[in-house]
Amino acid sequence: MNMVKRNVLFSILAMLCFFWLSQAQAAVAYAPATITSPTNGSTFTSTSVTFNWSSRVGASEYFLYLGTSLGTNNIYGQSQATRTSVSIGGLPNNGSKIYVRLFSKFNTVWYYLDYSYTAKTATATPTLNSPSNNQANVPLNNLSFTWSAITNANYRIVISEKQDFSGFAENTLSCDTTCVTMATTATSISRITPSVSKTSITAGNFANFWWKAGTYYWRVRANTTTGGTSNWSNYRSFTTGSAIKRAIVNSAIGAAGASPLSVIGSPWLTDMSGGDGVRIRNAITTFKTWVDSRTGGGGYASWSVKRLAASTTVRTTMATNLSPSYNSSDSSQLIEQIRLTYAGTVPDTDDKTLASLQIRAQCKEFADRTVALGGGTKSSYTTNGVNIKDVNPGMYAFKSTTHAAIITAVKWDNTGAISNIRLAESNWGTGWSNPGGQVPWLRVVTTTREIPLTGYTAVKTD
Repeated sequence: MNMVKRNVLFSILAMLCFFWLSQAQAAVAYAPATITSPTNGSTFTSTSVTFNWSSRVGASEYFLYLGTSLGTNNIYGQSQATRTSVSIGGLPNNGSKIYVRLFSKFNTVWYYLDYSYTAKTATATPTLNSPSNNQANVPLNNLSFTWSAITNANYRIVISEKQDFSGFAENTLSCDTTCVTMATTATSISRITPSVSKTSITAGNFANFWWKAGTYYWRVRANTTTGGTSNWSNYRSFTTGSAIKRAIVNSAIGAAGASPLSVIGSPWLTDMSGGDGVRIRNAITTFKTWVDSRTGGGGYASWSVKRLAASTTVRTTMATNLSPSYNSSDSSQLIEQIRLTYAGTVPDTDDKTLASLQIRAQCKEFADRTVALGGGTKSSYTTNGVNIKDVNPGMYAFKSTTHAAIITAVKWDNTGAISNIRLAESNWGTGWSNPGGQVPWLRVVTTTREIPLTGYTAVKTD
């Protein structure tokens, strides 16, 4: 009996051992995959995370859950087939707990392991302080931008001529000619005095950008190592220059190309009572007298293309009329302009003749009349101008007493000083290289010449 009991007991023990061993082997064989990165319990630094896990021999499929509570998949839940990595975007950025469950399938049975992480905390968006929204008459010589501080952040600011900031490229963090951008930390930032806090930028740091009289839009975003890049702030707009300066610049730019400047009644028609006007009128009178002497006094109506081969004597006399600025070659050009003009309808008055010849305003005439159209105050030539840091679009640019133009844009260097100016000007066209030397029927108004401020005096217009 005792022997029988002993054999039964041994049999039971043997069966228990076999069961335990088989279960242990199964547990080893079907151990689920483990997430190798990111580290369990860590905090995400982005709203997009790549999960990597180990491969398991015999696993036919992996399945990944992400949820806001243990075992849920309200954030993400998809089969991964047999791959061992997946990138998931659109994760929360509110610092909440994110629970992850990785399933491994062996035969028809799913095994899993649980993990937990902390979502990134979004970097707060800066609040813009100054300039205030729609602020007008913001002076370029004291332009500065301020916004609220974000803990341990650095910042990027963009200032644009376009409301949609389409000139800014996110992939390269760069601008085209319509905007300017800059990253800033706690370094000294100032146009004049390097003593500005990290939440403020002054204009001297935006060197090599053409500043105009007009409307600009600006926005800022922050970046931290823990929260990443914030959203852009709401944009604000501001306007540089006074209303008069903006009107002067718009008037000057509107005259570009002389379309034409010499139309009867045009504010840019040259003054026919003095200077070029008198000389050209005298030259035309000389030519008209010569024509009349050969047509029986037929006047303008008898001026035909066939009768415009003026004699050398007449050309010389016309050159004398045009002096001291012009020569016989210039008088020949004037005669050619007359010939071209009279290929069509012959003007019946001297003023219409001058207008049809496109006798355009000289540089100072053009500048003065542009200032007057903008409601500004005209100025005589002077070398007593504004301080170099106070130069603004809409001012005169005088080169001694030989040339006058309107400043339409300014550019400063890394020291915050105005280095270059862009001009709207008459007398800058074909055949002209020095102020005062261009024949008036070849004058054009240009708005693209960019030159160093050196040698020019900027003078107020309002």
